[in-house]
Amino acid sequence: MRQTPELKPRLVVLDRDDEIQARRDNPELLADKDTTVVPLPLRHPYSGLEELQRLGPALREGAVFVRNPFDQNHYTEVSDAYASIAKAKFYAFSRVCQLLGAVRLEVLELRELSETGERAASVKMSAGSVSGGLTKGAKQLKEVAEKLFGSWTWETGEPDQELAEQMAMKSGLHTDITVNSLLEQRRYRTNPLKSHELLLDISSEAQKEITFAADLNALLGGFIKPKFEAKMNSLKGQMHNLQLELSVDF
Repeated sequence: MRQTPELKPRLVVLDRDDEIQARRDNPELLADKDTTVVPLPLRHPYSGLEELQRLGPALREGAVFVRNPFDQNHYTEVSDAYASIAKAKFYAFSRVCQLLGAVRLEVLELRELSETGERAASVKMSAGSVSGGLTKGAKQLKEVAEKLFGSWTWETGEPDQELAEQMAMKSGLHTDITVNSLLEQRRYRTNPLKSHELLLDISSEAQKEITFAADLNALLGGFIKPKFEAKMNSLKGQMHNLQLELSVDF
């Protein structure tokens, strides 16, 4: 009986004929410890994998996926990775805020930073609308703003510090200095933090995953590389530094 395959951090989707040819002409790709080659149409044992079934129509020849670091059970196509990973990080952060006893979390502004750390552009995120402009041609960044604007209000504000810290660890947020600072502030119950405005980096993890996907170029040889070259080159234009300005009340 064929063993159920373990999906790796990167997925490369080929049609079945190309997958067979890759076994002969491009074995480095199939042997890579970080990459799973998914042949289409799906057959057993791949057809039974829930992670692949969830991808639906996005699972097509030529697609490249990376695992979402803030949602380990889901993959995101590299062309959508910037918005998807940024959104997942923010939602994980909002959950941590809720567990820390927040009664309100509001997104104030999305900022794009230059390579020197200066504000290059920004989008105001007032209730019900997104206004302002980002750098020319950065359509995907406006899409990030549209997915994140708004405010959250919770009823009781009852904290569960231990569960909040477990959530931060499970989601990977514990590596973010801003999140760690917030956890530390709420841990001190003698004079607890009541409100805070902060800047949350929502792009570094997406940049890491996009760079990781672009590394596939070194593995895509022979007949396979032309099928992915344009996609891999387009990833270079997705390197933007983004911060969210947030306000949280406890």
